[in-house]
Amino acid sequence: MYLLLFVSALLMTANTALTKLFQKTTPSGVFHMLVYNLINAAFACVFFWVSAGFKINMNIATVIYAVVYALIICVNLSAQIFAFSRAPVSVVTLMTMAGGVLLPAVFGIMRFGEALTLRLAVSSVLIIIAAVLPFVGKKGEKKAFSASAVAMCALMFVLSGLSVILLKLYALDARVCNSESMFFLTNTAIVVICIVILVALGIKDREKGFLGRVLSAYTPLQTLNIVSKTALANIASVLQVIILAEMAASTFSVLNSALTLLGAGIVSALIFREKQSVPSVVALVLAILAIAINPT
Repeated sequence: MYLLLFVSALLMTANTALTKLFQKTTPSGVFHMLVYNLINAAFACVFFWVSAGFKINMNIATVIYAVVYALIICVNLSAQIFAFSRAPVSVVTLMTMAGGVLLPAVFGIMRFGEALTLRLAVSSVLIIIAAVLPFVGKKGEKKAFSASAVAMCALMFVLSGLSVILLKLYALDARVCNSESMFFLTNTAIVVICIVILVALGIKDREKGFLGRVLSAYTPLQTLNIVSKTALANIASVLQVIILAEMAASTFSVLNSALTLLGAGIVSALIFREKQSVPSVVALVLAILAIAINPT
């Protein structure tokens, strides 16, 4: 399980690097975010259809999980692009990981009676402090982040926690179908949502050649970036379902968050040459301590 956890974190780190690169080279806005989600989900449908052996299972419980997860993913993907345009990779990931630690840990303890050990408590506190540090400044200092940056980071905090909780519930629900089918249905729902909104926008604006605008929204290289990101994220999602079926949600959230946080810090500093403040460096150190304190 721990090897799979490391591989999952590695895949998500690569996904983060591609997302930041995408943000730096592409326009933003509602239209482009819809097309982005559409391309992402369309490729994901093909990916999970193939991985499921060209056989998709379906029942009401699985469809409900898929639709809810689709809404979370749509908002999360869009929020991530906007957040990366307003804050460094390491800071955005810090907030995302804090949500992935705190909310699932609290849920696991309250819903499943998972043990609140001293190690888990200390690890969780360290990750939470790490997320808060970049936003803390001396009184009177100019704010390092705009209100929109803080709002996007806060949104990703909540969505990160909700996604882990949903996957945990799905992994333990005996009524549902296999995970590949659920992820296929999730991305099918995203495709439908994006197409409906895009058609509505085209009708509202009465724009000629709207379909051509959709098809040419991104260059082939940008589309390749989206497809590559999707493949990495989809493989990681499947691994996470496997891991959560065997591992406590609280333990998973701490270890996964710390590993992904470390990867994001490396990407931010070495690849994108983003300035690393003292609080950000301290936050990375705290993440390392969190791994050391709660290794199991």
